Amino acid sequence: MTSSRLPAVLTRLSAQHDVPVNAVTFESHGVTLVLADGPEALAVARRLAADHPVILVAPQTTIQQATAGTDHIDLRVAQGRVEALQGWLGNFRADVMMNDAAAAASLQLADKGVTFDLVLDLSATPVIQQSVRPLGYFAAREPESIARAEDAVRQLVGRFAKARFFDYAVELCVHQAFGHSGCSRCLDVCGANAISSSGAQIAVEPHLCQGCAACSLACPTGALSFASPTRAELLHGIEQAIERSSERHPILVIHTPGATDAVRDQGGCAALAVNPLAAFGEELWLAALALGARQVVLLDTAPMPVESQRLIEERIRIAQILFRAMGCDDNALAMATGLGELARLVGQARQPVTNEAAQGAIPGRHKRVLLMQSVDKIEPDADLPTVELPTGATIGEITVDAELCTLCSSCARLCPTGAITFVDRPTARLQFFEASCVQCGICQRGCPEQAIALHPRFAPKAVRATWRVISEDPLAPCIECGQPFIPGKLLISLLRKAEEDLGLQPEQIEQMRRCPECRHRRPG
Repeated sequence: MTSSRLPAVLTRLSAQHDVPVNAVTFESHGVTLVLADGPEALAVARRLAADHPVILVAPQTTIQQATAGTDHIDLRVAQGRVEALQGWLGNFRADVMMNDAAAAASLQLADKGVTFDLVLDLSATPVIQQSVRPLGYFAAREPESIARAEDAVRQLVGRFAKARFFDYAVELCVHQAFGHSGCSRCLDVCGANAISSSGAQIAVEPHLCQGCAACSLACPTGALSFASPTRAELLHGIEQAIERSSERHPILVIHTPGATDAVRDQGGCAALAVNPLAAFGEELWLAALALGARQVVLLDTAPMPVESQRLIEERIRIAQILFRAMGCDDNALAMATGLGELARLVGQARQPVTNEAAQGAIPGRHKRVLLMQSVDKIEPDADLPTVELPTGATIGEITVDAELCTLCSSCARLCPTGAITFVDRPTARLQFFEASCVQCGICQRGCPEQAIALHPRFAPKAVRATWRVISEDPLAPCIECGQPFIPGKLLISLLRKAEEDLGLQPEQIEQMRRCPECRHRRPG
């Protein structure tokens, strides 16, 4: 039998073993669901059933074929198919549609809601298609992969633990506000389907999360972050790697564990091991360059989910656009998919992106603050053009259609990062601070007049770090006391809606033209 180890993220717990702090636990009794398109899975099911209870679900396998000679093994067979499967090691739930109701009854299985500890899927098209499959689920077709899966199934009986890989700071989350949807970047990149929407927040199922860190990389605010190593620890690691290097401006190679010696053999390189690679996010790429590294190369030597790979490549492209906008060498940041490519990339950046005067400690530790402080350090003291960024970038402005905007201030109340504020003296004004905008879109979706559009871009510091007025309107006076009290365009909009949509009487509409104090004195 081909040998196999436990999945890397799992630790076996003995009966006396204390559960690690901040760990997620699993318990498996070995009850295994075997899925197949036809009768060829019968031999696999028989072998597994010699050790643990097995239920084989396949459309072509007959009860007579399967149960012949099974007196000494725990094997039950059902003709049918699994219509849905969800869960994780020790807690899988399958919706099974049986071909034969009588057979299902004899197996003591309901048509819906069967539960299992493990799943071995031998189907031509696996039931679970996602790139990061749940712990305890194995899809195999070739003899060698089937043998490995059988071995893994036998080992996954008992109690196990894994790390809780993520931290969630709900106060930083921009997923939703007051019922209006916003950022969904973490949901879009989770290869394990571990993240779901939960009202104004997101919810992460810790049993499904296997620590790929794509969510941490995707999150614009740092609401979702990788638990260990933390961002502060990684920033400290950057500082130490640069300080220990024999080069004044070293090439910093970020790599997964196991490649340190090969990286150092390149010469002139400082190595920093990070597992997984996606935990080292764009704010840290820029921080390393701002702290004096001449080049940052991400060395991809370990398999990663396709979602993580695409996201890293996308964020590198955006960062390189920023470098070009700031007049820097865009070779300062690159990704190598192996040691051969690393050798080709190393040294392509000819000079540091920051000057000596700008280098030094970066005080920020929160993701957005660290990102913007690093950009500030890299940006030269020169007039820079504004540059368009691709859709999905977390830097940019909003634009407001002055003809449609009524200064109702909904966007300011909705904005979760404080990038939009509303003031009403001496005139009604919406003010915008571009450096705080993460392009979550809540303001756009919550605008009752559909007057707001997102505009991802990179603007120079003089623009992005200054409050500016994006919409303005004089206040309309109260018809009784003359005190200005409401944006004129908003009053016109409200009066029109009151007459056309609500059918209010003229005296009621007239009352709306009075300020709150005068309405209180003259109730209508």
